[in-house]
Amino acid sequence: MNPRLVKQCAAEFVGTFTLIFVGIGVIANNTPTSGLGLLGVAFAHGLAIAVMVTATGAISGGQLNPAVTFGLLVGGQMDVKKSIAYWISQLAAARRQLCCARRCWDGRGFRRDAGYFVEQQWRSGGVHDACNRD
Repeated sequence: MNPRLVKQCAAEFVGTFTLIFVGIGVIANNTPTSGLGLLGVAFAHGLAIAVMVTATGAISGGQLNPAVTFGLLVGGQMDVKKSIAYWISQLAAARRQLCCARRCWDGRGFRRDAGYFVEQQWRSGGVHDACNRD
C-alpha cells in the first residue's frame, strides 16, 4: 500500500475517533444538573470538528465522515481506491470508538440520563453484541 495513503487513512482514523469520542462523551454526560444543554453539546461537536479538520486537513483533507467522502467521490474529487480506503478508516474508527465508549462510561454503557434512545439501543444488545466480537 502507498505510504502516503496509509498516512492519510491514519489521519482520518484519528480525526473520526476523536470526533465521535467527544460527541458521545458530551452527550453521555449531559445531565439536567450539568447545565450543558443542547448548546453545550453543539459547541462541543463544533469545536471537535474544527480542531480535527484543522489537524488533519493538510494530511487527508479532514473529511472525518463517510458521507463527505462519498460526496467528494460523486463530485469527481476523489478516486474510488482512495475513497474505499478512507471509508474503511472512518468506519473502523467509529467501531473502535463505540467499544471504547462502552468501557468508559459506567463500565456497562451509558448512564441512564444520557437519553432514552441510546439507553434502549444499549439494552437491546445491538451495541453490546458488536463490541464483544473482538
